[in-house]
Amino acid sequence: MKNNLRLLILGFMLLLSGLNSAGAQCIFNNTLYPDTPFSPTLFTFTTAASNIYAGEYSIYNVVQGNTYEWSLC
Repeated sequence: MKNNLRLLILGFMLLLSGLNSAGAQCIFNNTLYPDTPFSPTLFTFTTAASNIYAGEYSIYNVVQGNTYEWSLC
């Protein structure tokens, strides 16, 4: 009986630890930010957003034939 109780407690602890690690993933996983497409201005550096986090992405409106440069710093 004592061994069954230990196994039950161990199983419950493993279940709880698995639930916690599943929630520990990137909270911004595949999130569009800013929420509207950004249209860069030609010949000037413009900032789409100053606080993009890991897992977030942005959409940019570009024109074929124009040259664009992105900086992640």
